[in-house]
Amino acid sequence: MPERTPSSVAPAIFGTVFAVSAVILGTIVTEVVARESVRFESEIEDPVFVWFLQGLAPMGQTGLINDGADVWWVPGCLLGLVALAVVTFGVTWLGVNGARTGVVALLTSWFGVVLAAGLGGLVSAAAHQLHFQSSSDVDVVGLQVRIQHGLVGGYYWGVLFGFFVGLVVLVAWSVRRPRMAAFASAPPQPSAGQQPVAPSTNETGNPKL
Repeated sequence: MPERTPSSVAPAIFGTVFAVSAVILGTIVTEVVARESVRFESEIEDPVFVWFLQGLAPMGQTGLINDGADVWWVPGCLLGLVALAVVTFGVTWLGVNGARTGVVALLTSWFGVVLAAGLGGLVSAAAHQLHFQSSSDVDVVGLQVRIQHGLVGGYYWGVLFGFFVGLVVLVAWSVRRPRMAAFASAPPQPSAGQQPVAPSTNETGNPKL
């Protein structure tokens, strides 16, 4: 029986759930830290907050915890999460489905997260800007700046944290591969009601050559 390729559905699901959970948790942490920080009264931004914590919220801050920041539209953030989940699952499933090594599975899922996070940030930013601007007074410059900010922020998150999503996919892919290999190497079992075929023998009782 030819060796079967391990299913890519489970690794894609694990990677998608981990990515979405990481964005939600990162957004909560960012809003809590921003609310408690005194950076608004300081002329110099905290480097940790600028380089790390702000990158945890690629879909923007919702304002549910910290209403003093640059709050994004909450339904837009949810749309961004949906885009993140759909693209992450789709690209990871396609990449892992044809992966023959763990490195390929990791890199394809990482690439998928980068692409998905950028698209999610773009969707969230565009939804926010289009929701709050007046239809009679379209701010083209503001829309472009907001979309660029969301796109770059999503890519930034995907490059930094997409590697860890790739590790989760790699672990899920590696766990399923030995099981599928063992299944492929097992001899076929007779179906119900079918008697196993015994080897033919000659008159002396010895197996025929």
